[in-house]
Amino acid sequence: MEFLYGAASVKNSSQSLLNAASKRSKSKGIPLEKSLEISSLLNDEELLEDYLEKAFLKFSGKFTYYDLACELDHRLDVAELSHKLSNLPRLKNQFINVKDSWLEILVIRELNKLGFQEGLDFRRRRRLKNRKEIDILLFCGVGFEVNDFATHSKDSDDELSKLQYTKGALKSGPTYHSEKFAQAKSEGIDLFFLWEDEIRSDSFIDYVTSILKDQNVL
Repeated sequence: MEFLYGAASVKNSSQSLLNAASKRSKSKGIPLEKSLEISSLLNDEELLEDYLEKAFLKFSGKFTYYDLACELDHRLDVAELSHKLSNLPRLKNQFINVKDSWLEILVIRELNKLGFQEGLDFRRRRRLKNRKEIDILLFCGVGFEVNDFATHSKDSDDELSKLQYTKGALKSGPTYHSEKFAQAKSEGIDLFFLWEDEIRSDSFIDYVTSILKDQNVL
């Protein structure tokens, strides 16, 4: 989402705001003007509320701190976001206070509807031997990866990430996904990838149901 209130002015910004923006720009590898917009947004409750109202419309009210960080093109600390948003009278109750993306929440809710419960039937953040993590792993040996388009690419290994929390960061592309699939397979896990467009359109529901039926666990 573009910053809908317009670019902040370097000339008219306070020195403290400029200092914060400059620090963020250098540490995160993003342009100063973009960093200044982020700093301005986080330091002005009226601007932040206006921005978030537009964001809620875009996401139909389904919004988490992770989603906000993606929209700001910047990996903000969840504690920082929580602190900034906790006193906003109109919007503080609309956020889901978790680090996960809404996409992952939707997948888990669908698994819950199908009778699968976290802790009993599946776990999250299962680390493979090569240190890569599986987002959701059913104890029957089926794993699901939830891939957003901010940090994952279906087609390219050299596409710049939307979240440039490190300068020149690349999205996880086909090579990364194939290596992860192969590693999971070597550990007895059938790994399936769920993509943002599939989840937002609900087409993933039939796909997940079909997988679980093929595995004779549904």
